[in-house]
Amino acid sequence: MTRNLKISVDVVLVAAVLIDVVLCGLTWVSPETWFEVLHGTSDNAAFYPFLRRCGGHWAAFALFQLVALVRWRQAFHWLVLAAGLRFSDLFTDLTYLLSSPNLSSGGGLSLLAPPVLNLGMGLLLMYAFHQALAATGRADLRLVEAPASAPA
Repeated sequence: MTRNLKISVDVVLVAAVLIDVVLCGLTWVSPETWFEVLHGTSDNAAFYPFLRRCGGHWAAFALFQLVALVRWRQAFHWLVLAAGLRFSDLFTDLTYLLSSPNLSSGGGLSLLAPPVLNLGMGLLLMYAFHQALAATGRADLRLVEAPASAPA
């Protein structure tokens, strides 16, 4: 695994943690800003609890990505977990973009970038996982080996 790839993984994980911390914090500190930027109105107080629920997911993402940042060089499977988080957010981003009836012009544009970024982050992390395995001479990683035969 090249030094540049290792640095890229660290940069992606740090960026992901920071993004998710900011998103989570925004849902609690200033949910009206979220709706003003994305929908052109802050008159959505009824949706604040749901937005804060989303913030809880971003907090979990940040936590797991932080662990991945610290642990991935010793335990490569953390790269797969972090990639899975980014891929799952890709689907929520697309769902939000397609189902939001009243996005502001800036909001619509701002929602086009996250799916692309999440896809790119996920692909980079999966590539790094496979490169890390190859560097150790392993073709795949089984976290738990299945027994040859199950006891009766």
